[in-house]
Amino acid sequence: MVNALTQIGIDALVKQGPPDKRKELSDGQTPGLRLVVHPTGAMSWAYRYKAIDGTQKKLTLGPYAKRKGAGLTLSEARRKAQEAQRRRVEGIDPASAKKIERQQQAAAIAKADLQEADQFHQRFSEYMRREASQLRSAESIRTVIERRFFPKLRNRPVTEIKRKDIQNIIDRIMDDGEPSAATQAFAFVRRFSNWLVERGVIEVSFCNGMKPPAKPQSCDRVLSVQELRWFWKAAGKIGYPEGTWARVLVLTGARRSEASHMVFSELDLENATWLLPKERSKNKEAISIPLSKLAVSELQSVIPLGNPPSYVFSTGTGRNGKIAPISGYSKFKKRIDLAMLEEASQEASERGEKTGENKILNWTYHDLRRTCASLMGELGIAPHVVEAALNHKTGKIQGLAKVYNRYDYLKEREQAFEALANRIEEIATGEAAPSNVVQLRG
Repeated sequence: MVNALTQIGIDALVKQGPPDKRKELSDGQTPGLRLVVHPTGAMSWAYRYKAIDGTQKKLTLGPYAKRKGAGLTLSEARRKAQEAQRRRVEGIDPASAKKIERQQQAAAIAKADLQEADQFHQRFSEYMRREASQLRSAESIRTVIERRFFPKLRNRPVTEIKRKDIQNIIDRIMDDGEPSAATQAFAFVRRFSNWLVERGVIEVSFCNGMKPPAKPQSCDRVLSVQELRWFWKAAGKIGYPEGTWARVLVLTGARRSEASHMVFSELDLENATWLLPKERSKNKEAISIPLSKLAVSELQSVIPLGNPPSYVFSTGTGRNGKIAPISGYSKFKKRIDLAMLEEASQEASERGEKTGENKILNWTYHDLRRTCASLMGELGIAPHVVEAALNHKTGKIQGLAKVYNRYDYLKEREQAFEALANRIEEIATGEAAPSNVVQLRG
């Protein structure tokens, strides 16, 4: 009769040192369980049994360990042997079952690895690296996709994303009253999904069959003097970052993304200059933008974040732990609208009028740029100077004149922005600036 293995007996075996040749010790308590001792000193557990076809087979259970965690203890090996015995009684070959389990585990791991590689954020990072990094709109593409699509789709395999998933996101943007943002988001995600099709990652674009969102109506709106006054005061009350950023927008006539991604290294406040690099300029041309005294004052009030400081307008760090530029323009606008309404109601109250009848007509950030141009025009600034101030590639100077005229109108633009700031301050305070008469070379 074979005696049952004990921990004391195994310890004594270990003290004897490695055997000259491999040997197996049977456990009298658990039929088929073997402690295998190798000449190297290594020890492992095995289960020997007779298969259905009558052949002798061995199932390796795992390495021996005196304590749990490093391998199988005596009690753990007995449980595994008993499990194998139950399978054998049920007509299942334990060794074949283990082989199938290993194959299934390997397949599951491979599938998980593939799904991870196919996750939306992984494929998008690859798209940005291989395809979109050289595009002028690269930063906008990254910002829009991460903001609009990552919350719902970040870890979803792109092979599982359906048209309905994209449509739901676009619909939410439209429902928030942002048709322009919806149009842009759809264009960017469609371009990305088409790239996935080209690469053979997916068979059909998840935007296939979708219609672009309704195009926003073109607008030539400019803020009235009254609205500009409300806007300026509202932005001042809101303060940094979005209030200050909004004021800089109207003082410089800059595009929304140009100002929001402004970095300290682009500024020379001593010389009242903002150097916008060609990589961030819509017309791919670098431009030195003169800053009025009022604009410099707004920017000097900003307390730099980060070391070294990077973005001028920021709400803190992003997912990567670095200082991130401001985003959430629609939320900013809602705050500004509410603050403008408060200003309008206060003025109405001071005039003895009903305050509940005030409302703020819809406007866009681009309307601020248009308002800037309109005010310059009212101040008598020549159209081509206005175009130069707004960094328009097209303008009044065309043909050969455009080819040969490389003058950047810096002095005229300095005067134009200073006159603009004076006019805005006059509108906001009701007090006339020293002089808004601008004598410029035409």
